[in-house]
Amino acid sequence: MMEWKKNWREVRDRYRAFWRDEPLDRPPVLFDSIGSLRHPMYRGAGYDYTKYGEDIDALCRDYGRIWEARVDVPDDTVPCIAPQMGGAIEPALLSGSIEWGTELSVLTPHNPLANCTDLRMVKFRRDNPYFQRIRRELERLAHVSQGRFGINVEAGMSLTSTMSLLRGGTQFMFDVIDRPDEIRALAETVLKALLAVQAEVIRLNPLSDGTAHRWLNYWHPGTGFWFSEDDAVMLSPEMYRDLFLDLDIRLCAGVDVAVAHWHTAGLHLLPTLMEIPNLRMVQISFDPNGPDLDAVLNACRPVVEAGRKICFQTGYSREFVEHVFRLLPPKACMFYFAYAKDAAEVERILAELTRLARHSGTKGKRA
Repeated sequence: MMEWKKNWREVRDRYRAFWRDEPLDRPPVLFDSIGSLRHPMYRGAGYDYTKYGEDIDALCRDYGRIWEARVDVPDDTVPCIAPQMGGAIEPALLSGSIEWGTELSVLTPHNPLANCTDLRMVKFRRDNPYFQRIRRELERLAHVSQGRFGINVEAGMSLTSTMSLLRGGTQFMFDVIDRPDEIRALAETVLKALLAVQAEVIRLNPLSDGTAHRWLNYWHPGTGFWFSEDDAVMLSPEMYRDLFLDLDIRLCAGVDVAVAHWHTAGLHLLPTLMEIPNLRMVQISFDPNGPDLDAVLNACRPVVEAGRKICFQTGYSREFVEHVFRLLPPKACMFYFAYAKDAAEVERILAELTRLARHSGTKGKRA
């Protein structure tokens, strides 16, 4: 049992019922931050990658203080700690080196393969220094954890976003049109790198009965992984299917539970995404100028009807949850709320959401 979660058994039972599509008192509810108990890597809107370097012990101590302070909070957030690789590390897995921006709160790659004349020549090597760093940090985490918390990698597992970071966003889109064979070859190379990272996480994960994911701090039985395709939102379903879908299927094939992080700008790709056999959940990230909530929920209906789950990452409001439950069954939903001011507010939100779930009576009517 996790030392940093007093209601761990209740939480685990709720997640098990959630994944098995069994009756629930309420959907799983997670909170990113509670009062001042923010993840210690935060700096502004991004992560403070320069704070820890490779000092995993310091990272664990700082995270540990947060989880110890949240030990009595009755939500379903699962303790999990990850190295500070960040969404910008994947290009370094292929380029061997990368220039980091120092003036921003996030690491910024400077398109290390922007001038590559033949993308088919790019290779992934297991002796890549950034891959070896991931291995070292995961091994240290597993040693420090001893089963007290889950471990994972902060890297964003994405074919299209990695290629966009390597080439530059505009150049990547030109490549898709003008050099599809080379883009396909590069995507297969990216897949090899992501699968290698995935294998290390699975090998070292200290939780014998399931996986805790740092990305959303949720739990599920068996092995699992999350992926995203943020830069695929500009593609048609046909183009995504022709170039990348089978690779995402391979990325997900080695785990029990695959979860997709998906922006609302890419709702047109959700039907194609459903072709991934072991995709179990889609985490919806709302874009500022994206479609309205009714459009998002109606796009989510076929996902739920196909037996998949939906996780909404947003701020809490009663009106939002009521709207969701008018169109989607509560047992198909998970909520990842950004913030609560204190544990008392967490309890109030959980009680309110439980009442809303109990009285929803939704059959998923279309808006």
